[in-house]
Amino acid sequence: MSTKTLKLFIASSIMIASSGVSGHAEMASSAQAKPQVSEVHLNFGDNIGVERTLRLPLLQQKGHYYLSLVDSELMFWDIKFVRQKDGSLLIQNPDITAVLTQDSSWITLNGAKMKRGGPILTMLNGKPYLALGELASLLGQRVTYDAKTRTIDFDYKGRYFKGYPNENITVWINQTEGQLYMSEGDEHPRQIAAIGKLGDDRFSAYAEMVSEDNIVITVNDHYESRSSDQYKTYHLLFYKGELVRQTATDMEHDRTVQAGDYILLPDGDQVLWVRPDGTIEKAIDYVGILGEQATIVYADQDIILFQTVANHLHVLYSLNDQSTVYLYKELLPLMEQRMIEKDGYSDDLTFLGRDGDTLKFIHRFIAIDGFDGPSTEYKYDLKQPTSSSSTEVTNN
Repeated sequence: MSTKTLKLFIASSIMIASSGVSGHAEMASSAQAKPQVSEVHLNFGDNIGVERTLRLPLLQQKGHYYLSLVDSELMFWDIKFVRQKDGSLLIQNPDITAVLTQDSSWITLNGAKMKRGGPILTMLNGKPYLALGELASLLGQRVTYDAKTRTIDFDYKGRYFKGYPNENITVWINQTEGQLYMSEGDEHPRQIAAIGKLGDDRFSAYAEMVSEDNIVITVNDHYESRSSDQYKTYHLLFYKGELVRQTATDMEHDRTVQAGDYILLPDGDQVLWVRPDGTIEKAIDYVGILGEQATIVYADQDIILFQTVANHLHVLYSLNDQSTVYLYKELLPLMEQRMIEKDGYSDDLTFLGRDGDTLKFIHRFIAIDGFDGPSTEYKYDLKQPTSSSSTEVTNN
């Protein structure tokens, strides 16, 4: 994983205790020592510096620097922080699960009780704060103080990328090894799959609870090749906690689409219709049908609504007769159709949903002078396409 170097700039003069040059960043207590940190310098693995402002000031108490919980969530980017009902704090990644008790040196680390050099969690000015040195030490990192520049140097070498949390599910990725970990609730993260080494830092991961028994984890890996940007998307389907299906495709997919009890998973140039237990019901060669890459917008037992990647055009595919319809040709005025075909415009249709045999869209008139035109709601009748209608709506 990349390294973020944090420099906490101290505005006031501070005296450092001889025992606290590194590790704990401890300082001699002084009524005049009131560190007010306004900026944090983040130095990412690609050496691009980013200035960040702390949400709450760094505080000193009893020889320790304390960083607010909200700022700790930024600094320790691969750690999950959860306040418990009893006031304790759960901190977690695939290496550790620790429970911190307020104002106590005793913690629970991976199920075992142990005593630290001092309390990590405390309340200051009515807000939860964490002892920066103790927390860094717990995570195997260092905090040092530069007396000449009055700067705390904090190099945090996180091993994992933490995905976007969804309900009570959290996902982590070990970038260099491509190992995937998952935690539900307070349980310790467990390794659930290996997807191979990922590219640079431009990737994301998130989990969706698509049914009571099914979780789909999506990993989008965005990397650069010599010719252009490239995507690799992995979908992992879990049934009752077990991995039952894993797919991959060379494009970006942001969400999981369902059709009744089926879960649609892109796999190469195909779309797999998968049962909750991972069994494949059918596979559709959508690239062969459309002649190009596309994402899935909506699906049901009788249709799939695609959006092409190149020009973002909505294409309706019938599962009954295997026909395709480019919806801009059926819905939009002739002038806009010509603009799409001649100049490569998007159809600017946004799918709103299905009501019986009617598909509803909102469309903003394609602007040719830099200004947006009026919005129109279109209704496409699956049974009688020629009776499809439009209604102009007021832009907000």
